[in-house]
Amino acid sequence: MLSICVKQETTHYAYVSLNFPSNFVKTGSSFEELVEMMVNGTCNVMGTEEYQIFNSEIEELIESGQYVLGNESFTEEPLSAVTRNDDREWSDIVNWVMQMLIHGESNDMTQNLSLCENESSGITNAAMLNFEQSIYCAGNYGELFNKNFDKKQHSLMNTIN
Repeated sequence: MLSICVKQETTHYAYVSLNFPSNFVKTGSSFEELVEMMVNGTCNVMGTEEYQIFNSEIEELIESGQYVLGNESFTEEPLSAVTRNDDREWSDIVNWVMQMLIHGESNDMTQNLSLCENESSGITNAAMLNFEQSIYCAGNYGELFNKNFDKKQHSLMNTIN
């Protein structure tokens, strides 16, 4: 019988609860508990973020052929940045950079060091920044995701809308 393990109070849980009978859904309070539930047979499907699988016991079981990693996403959740609430300008800059990284990915803009410029001199406020520089100097959202998690391609975040 199908048994799906998901973390409590997440969008994965909300999705699974809306689309499957309640007796198919098993919940855990942490990713580690979900892994334990998969390994001990409590469930035969796990709903989680793909990045959590890498460098975990589940990845080893996938690589050995004991488990299969699906290739379809049912929810989309970007990683998030957290900033202090007492510096609005810095929070805006972080948000604008994130928006530009996602925009860059959806418009095939990629890291290009020949276009990367140091423009820190003469900048007196955030509105003067060229946010495309974040892509040219570091890469778009997908490039940064893959570089930092060093695994499979993630789904395009711009397909959410």
